[in-house]
Amino acid sequence: MRIAGSSDLIALVPRTSLGNPFVKDPAAFLGIRSFDIPARMPEFPISAIWHPRVDADPAQRWFRQQVIAVCKRAYPN
Repeated sequence: MRIAGSSDLIALVPRTSLGNPFVKDPAAFLGIRSFDIPARMPEFPISAIWHPRVDADPAQRWFRQQVIAVCKRAYPN
């Protein structure tokens, strides 16, 4: 976003790539302008992966749950 914002380039990216979803206008916060794409774009899955040896680790499990909770609040269905 910094490269596009400091040039005459155009970047086609998901709105969620603009930054913090809790900021009212992330594009303005970054000093760029954003526009809706005039076509319906397909949804795509977002996944989290981790090494199997940390699957049962309580601290790792707690951290993953926190990340998932924050993501669900930021991007509700």
